[in-house]
Amino acid sequence: MQVKAIFGNRAALFRASWKRLKAWVHRHDFVIGMGFATLVLFSGFVLAIYDFTTSAKQQDQKIQSTTLDRELSDFFLRTRDPEGSSLLENPQEFTKENRPLQVVSIKRPFFSYFLTKSNFKNFQTEALRFEPPRACALDFEIAERGRNSSAQVVQACFAAIPDDAAGHYVYFSIRYPSAALQRHKQGRPLSESDRLVLKFSGIRETKVFLVPERPPQATVLSAIQSKRLDGFHEMAAFTADDVGRPARAVNAQAFERGAEGSDQKVVTVLGRIDASLFPPAEEAWSVWPSRDVKSFRIGIQVIPASNGSFGKPFGFDPGISGRANASLERAYKTAVQSRAELVVTSLAAESGSVPLWRSVDIENTAPSRTDGIVQWFGEAMAHIFLSGRNRISVERQQTLSGLPPLNATLSADAVVIPDIAARALGWLIAGAGVIFVVGVMMFIVSTRLQRLTRTAYDVAWKHKDGSLESYAKAKDQIGTLGRALYALFKRDRNRMERNQRRIERENQQREAAMFKEQEYVDRRKSILLAIGHQIRSPLGNLKASISPDQREYRELMRMEHAIEALYAANRIEEGLRNGDIVVNVFDIASYLHSLVAGYQDKDTRISYEGVVKGVDATFDDIVMQGVLDQLIENAGRYVIAGTDIVIRLTTTQPVVTIEVFNQGPPIADTESIFDFGVTDRANSSNMGLGLYAAKVHMSAMNGRIWAENRATGVAFMLTLPAA
Repeated sequence: MQVKAIFGNRAALFRASWKRLKAWVHRHDFVIGMGFATLVLFSGFVLAIYDFTTSAKQQDQKIQSTTLDRELSDFFLRTRDPEGSSLLENPQEFTKENRPLQVVSIKRPFFSYFLTKSNFKNFQTEALRFEPPRACALDFEIAERGRNSSAQVVQACFAAIPDDAAGHYVYFSIRYPSAALQRHKQGRPLSESDRLVLKFSGIRETKVFLVPERPPQATVLSAIQSKRLDGFHEMAAFTADDVGRPARAVNAQAFERGAEGSDQKVVTVLGRIDASLFPPAEEAWSVWPSRDVKSFRIGIQVIPASNGSFGKPFGFDPGISGRANASLERAYKTAVQSRAELVVTSLAAESGSVPLWRSVDIENTAPSRTDGIVQWFGEAMAHIFLSGRNRISVERQQTLSGLPPLNATLSADAVVIPDIAARALGWLIAGAGVIFVVGVMMFIVSTRLQRLTRTAYDVAWKHKDGSLESYAKAKDQIGTLGRALYALFKRDRNRMERNQRRIERENQQREAAMFKEQEYVDRRKSILLAIGHQIRSPLGNLKASISPDQREYRELMRMEHAIEALYAANRIEEGLRNGDIVVNVFDIASYLHSLVAGYQDKDTRISYEGVVKGVDATFDDIVMQGVLDQLIENAGRYVIAGTDIVIRLTTTQPVVTIEVFNQGPPIADTESIFDFGVTDRANSSNMGLGLYAAKVHMSAMNGRIWAENRATGVAFMLTLPAA
């Protein structure tokens, strides 16, 4: 029994403790739930970062090695020409993508005559096809040449072959747009034919004029047979722009190609220049091409015939850079997207490994990276989590005909990861940090919330209110706060009801005071009008009994004028108060255009400046016409004879502006003229109500009116709200 009692007491204590724990958890369920969710989310982010970095360490080196190997293969593929040559045969001259036109060295010849004795019988111009070596060819974009033609491209290649068995020659290929070439006739001026001018700028300025002539083989053909030579030309060379003996040092041929029925052609010129045309150099017969020949900068000028119709001369001067069809710079930037460092060495047996070309010599070889603080943070974290690994390098050997074996090495830092991976890592770490900070803040906020809940509960519990009765039996943390707010809300609602009743009483008192004040104003107006009515009858009798020449008669007229002004002002104010002005949306441009047309039909000198429709504004069309009639009448009294009254319309959101301008004398005071009773005709019956009424009416239409003195006259300005 004693043992059973001991176990029974312990079970009771356990149940009581369990109930207290459940009650505590129930009261703090919000904080506990959010804390547990924050812990789970933070743990998930930490595991994601660990998995990401572990996978990156395992896969990055393998993927990067494969990528570098593929990029290196692609680079070698892009350095080869279709005919089998390679840019690496002459890396010093074929590196830059943009370079001036000059003589370069190539290993394989590309020159041969299009038309020879051996192929004369079967030759046809339409069958000709020729493409210069891609590494040698440069494209020069020429600006517009007139006749509404677009920019054209001139392609040129000048090259020499070291150890050329044929001799010391500079071979060239030129392609440019033109109309059908006009041939040169022997003995005639060169200006009557199309000319191609080659300019050589170096230690000595040299020019060569190439003009198309009839092929000598065509002289033995009939007219029908010679059609297969249409568009083919023998290019004669001259060293001066006049008729003389052709230069034998230059041999060239050209052919045209173009669409049927179009005067637009593409001319291809292929030729060679003997070294005797250039100034001699010390090593002229020992090294070819010589240093002086390779230092020449070359320009090309295309000059159509003077009686032709293709346009003005065009071309480019020596030293202007063109875009190479193929270059090591373009091959590297296109193939090596990672911008890894590339080194090509020559494995010459006698001299060992000799550096041939390096990618660091190219400008802007840094890989493009995404900017921004997220990218920077991600890359910094990548260096921390992925550091400690070796530099990745791949090698490949290449054999070119006539050259020692080449060895290429492409290397990059192993810590470099793709932009998207760096950003993902940065966001993961930033998210984990934010969750940690939020967790700390939630703990602090929950502590303060618990204290606030307890204080609110203790302060407001004794009051009761039915609006929050759903919280009366709540036991969780938010429910306890609701019960406290329930009590506070009741107290505040009572206070608000008392304030509402006080405000209603004050409004009623204010409305009563305003009603009394309005009654007083109306009563005073009625009295003034009654007094004016009583004065008018005896005033008329006095006027009838006094001669107009007497001084008293003028004083009586002033009294009558004041009474009439009082009546007029009362009518204006009553009209505004009774709702006589009703604004709507109208087309103010069409309204003004029609108004001016009506005045012009009455032989009034008036003009309108502005659009005739499509400008909406809000105004009362009837009242607006009265305002404009008053301003036009006022302008007509002062306008200089022979000049027009001008009405202008301009739109500047959110208003439209109307200007009534007349040439004439300025106004002494542009502000007081809109006051009640102010008039410029003291000796007439005018009461000074026109401009005052205009100001009142414009104000009632939410507009403005004012006057401005200009250099040649006066302008009345009006604004209306734009619709």
